[in-house]
Amino acid sequence: MTQRLSDTIAHLESVFEQAQRARDAAEVANRAKSSFLANMSHELRTPLNAVLGYAQILQRESGLSEHQRNGLETIRRGGEHLLALINGVLDLARIEAGKVELFTEAIELPALLQMVNGIIRVNAEQKGLLYVCEAAPGLPAVRADGKRLEQVLLNLLGNAVKFTDAGQVTLRMQHHAAPDPAHVRVNFSVMDTGIGIAPQHLATLFRPFEQASDVQRRYGGTGLGLAISQQLVGLMGGHIEVQSTPGRGSVFSFELELPLAALSAPLAGPSVPHQHITGYAGERRSILVVDDVAANRSALVDFLAPLGFELYQADNGEAGLQRAQALRPDLVLMDNVMPVMDGLEATRRMRELPALREVPVIAISASATLADQQNSLAVGATAFLSKPIDFDALLAEIGGLLHLHWTPGSGAGETGEAPDADLPLPDAEALAELKELARIGNMRSIRDYADRLAAQDPRYEALAQRLRELADGFQSRALVELASRLPQVRSDKELT
Repeated sequence: MTQRLSDTIAHLESVFEQAQRARDAAEVANRAKSSFLANMSHELRTPLNAVLGYAQILQRESGLSEHQRNGLETIRRGGEHLLALINGVLDLARIEAGKVELFTEAIELPALLQMVNGIIRVNAEQKGLLYVCEAAPGLPAVRADGKRLEQVLLNLLGNAVKFTDAGQVTLRMQHHAAPDPAHVRVNFSVMDTGIGIAPQHLATLFRPFEQASDVQRRYGGTGLGLAISQQLVGLMGGHIEVQSTPGRGSVFSFELELPLAALSAPLAGPSVPHQHITGYAGERRSILVVDDVAANRSALVDFLAPLGFELYQADNGEAGLQRAQALRPDLVLMDNVMPVMDGLEATRRMRELPALREVPVIAISASATLADQQNSLAVGATAFLSKPIDFDALLAEIGGLLHLHWTPGSGAGETGEAPDADLPLPDAEALAELKELARIGNMRSIRDYADRLAAQDPRYEALAQRLRELADGFQSRALVELASRLPQVRSDKELT
């Protein structure tokens, strides 16, 4: 009896040790996979930075033909799609490694909706779909990770548009009281009239890389979006539910309980120059670009030099530190990962030198994690941008740090638009109709409106042409801004 008990204990200990070794091996393999994916993401982002950088530079050139502009737009969209795939793989690696952290801040839900709607409405319009946003009145300001919440909504809505060939896609946002009066419950629902999902596929819908084979062949994709979205919503305290009928459509929904945020003033980020700019007012400013990849340095120099900046270059942190000491630039663009001396160490040493302590440093990294941003700011960087660099965001940071007043000019492909005040304008009722069409974002209706306007009176052709150009370019924000300005312009004209 004693022997059998000893044998059983020994067997159980052996099984436990084997399970422990298997678990340890799995954890090591998972860490190795996550490290590999993170490193590959960095290596892929670096050349993509040059591709998207030069696409943005060339798109700002004047005198481009429509064929050339379309070609550049194809390059840019292709690059952004590749970037989205890279980000998806990296997100999955971070989630599996338990390294995803939520960055909560005060956000205005209407502003979040506006951002999401601007992107999805264009995609839906291009497929001939109706996009509807149903938001309950009085959406509050809350504390949440706005970027991650936006990512989830864009994933769900992007899938809805992708898998819907006719009909409409709807985003519905509702809110109601939570048991804790300091919180609010917000419900998000994404509905479509698309192909639907067969019951046998619902169980695996949120697994990474899972797609029905016929769906993969017809629509493409990696099958990462839903897996990542479910994980992110889980981190926020919710769970995505799905209801679907093949051939009739799907509904994806989740609810979050979020802390209410008290805002004393509207939230605002850096001022991005929406109009095309040709330079800036005041004395000439100097910028030192530090990056070990020549193509990245060239893209930044080629973009900034025509705006009137004096540009200097260095190919590693040590050389950058030496040049900064010798040249005393007004601003430094510092890559984080470089040989000899990395950007973090170079920035830290700059802050130890009295002459360079106050020089703004924008850290730039192909590793776009929250930890990278925090590490950059901890050693003394003033701001952080991830690669591939969005040049509008770069200009916003430079303008804010150097207190620049940008000089506007004609945009790429423009022939010199008449100022708003010089445009003959229709009556107030017609302008109110335009404002409503712009708010809805129906580009086809705006083009029809422009044609009716020009047919009504040849004097309105200049305004009609501007509306056609904005609608053809799916420039929702510019249309809303223009339609909002014109009633005041008309009122000012009547007073003079």
